Amino acid sequence: IGERNTDYHYRGFARMSATVKGTPSGGYVVSAEDLRGASVYCDLPSHTGTENLIMAASLARGETVIVNAASDPEIGDFAELLVKMGAKIEGVGTRTVRIVGVDKLHGAEHTVMHDRLDAGLFIMAVAITKGEATLTGVRRDHLEIFDAKLTQMGVEIISRGDVTVTVRGPEKLTPINVVTTYYPGMSTDLQPALTALACVAHGDSYIRETVFEDRMGHVKNLRQFGASLSP
Repeated sequence: IGERNTDYHYRGFARMSATVKGTPSGGYVVSAEDLRGASVYCDLPSHTGTENLIMAASLARGETVIVNAASDPEIGDFAELLVKMGAKIEGVGTRTVRIVGVDKLHGAEHTVMHDRLDAGLFIMAVAITKGEATLTGVRRDHLEIFDAKLTQMGVEIISRGDVTVTVRGPEKLTPINVVTTYYPGMSTDLQPALTALACVAHGDSYIRETVFEDRMGHVKNLRQFGASLSP
């Protein structure tokens, strides 16, 4: 799907006094006897980069501030577990996260959140088959932009509780314009299936991928099925 930049990881660790060395194969060896809090800026709001920096900062001496952090719901869920384990974290869900390191973490019990990407795929499966289904484990507040786009296409999504929805696919889908970006924007992970859904809409849709340069690899396969797609 494209390059995944590791700068956010190793540069952040280096800012926290870790030693980072490159390897002949292009990898990195990171070591540290004593991590120290630091101010870390992410050029882009990296999901995994933010999680790795939060983990390291949780056991570093002093305060760490992560600026331009990712704000995905999974990071909030991850931070919730760390707090249960004794970490001190503030600002999760915003672009600035503050962590005060502690001496050690302890065990905790935690239930992992529902998968918003799986939920999105199931919703699109119902829509593309013009079907109807009730899905459990769907947090609409985690899918606001996606939810709005599917509604624009004519898909009916009815809340049946905090995490349950009924989905009805229309006879005719309306075309849409979509630009992927970082959360809370339209998810790049849902873009391939949304492109397939747009192929059966009545009219021309515009879909632009901005997160991964090779995320349109599915286009050639859709063309083999007879879809009309152009740059």
